[in-house]
Amino acid sequence: MTNSKTLGPIIGERRIDLIDENGVSVGQVIVRLAKPEKIPGEDDFSCGYQILGLGTEAVRTAVGVDAVQALFLAMTKIGADLYTSAEASTCKLSWHGDKNLGFPVFVVLGSFVPGHKEQVVI
Repeated sequence: MTNSKTLGPIIGERRIDLIDENGVSVGQVIVRLAKPEKIPGEDDFSCGYQILGLGTEAVRTAVGVDAVQALFLAMTKIGADLYTSAEASTCKLSWHGDKNLGFPVFVVLGSFVPGHKEQVVI
């Protein structure tokens, strides 16, 4: 779900290096994760996130039955967005020198995760 709302209180931020074909850092992708919040008038929670430096920088959300599920689903959506980006497909994203960016994905996207597969979830 994409919307034009503001992100809200940020609880975490990750910086991912954007690497050129020579292995030199040419910029950063910034992932911001917001505090999960109860959706007014509903039982569910939403958790916003934003990826700066790749395509659209719109605030996106994940919805879960509680704050923990909303947070987990937001992290998983971040993983899907990053690993399926054009930059990741050309191996231009790196986190602490690793192409595995440390975000979980559902098993169906497991082939997109370079290196260690322990980040893949069901």
